Amino acid sequence: MILAEFKATVHPSIEARQRIRTLDAQMMDAIKDREVGDKAIAEAVEPVVNGVRADKTVGGADGALYKEMGYIPKSERNPRACW
Repeated sequence: MILAEFKATVHPSIEARQRIRTLDAQMMDAIKDREVGDKAIAEAVEPVVNGVRADKTVGGADGALYKEMGYIPKSERNPRACW
């Protein structure tokens, strides 16, 4: 095997490894972007949830809307033990 044949043989593997490094870097950037976006979502959702909890016309913290938002209504929570 001459050098040119060797280079041709290993080239696909080397190229694939470079693509993987690039994709890993893109993945890390995307994860950071997602974390920033998730923080913004949490900040935007908090006042909405607080508004639903305060609005007794929709059942407040014990209503169906609160439950549909993914929260556990007060009446469905386990009672705390009193000491």
